[in-house]
Amino acid sequence: MQALNTTSAESFRQAAGFFQSAIDKDPSFAMAWLGLARAHDSMSSEVAPGVSYQQVGAEARHALDLDPQLAEAHETLAIIA
Repeated sequence: MQALNTTSAESFRQAAGFFQSAIDKDPSFAMAWLGLARAHDSMSSEVAPGVSYQQVGAEARHALDLDPQLAEAHETLAIIA
């Protein structure tokens, strides 16, 4: 999640790539889905917000499907709501 602690678009893209790699290796890794959602949320100013928020929501909900107690995923959904 370190790459999410910056404000550069390239860092957000890099973080999304790292999380996607983790998901490719273990699709049941809820924190990777959450990280991907947060990376995409951080990049939302660069793309159409409606599309981005739909994607972020889907990824955060998938994280919750894998781990219903994941507080950060609930937080992410609340932020985009």
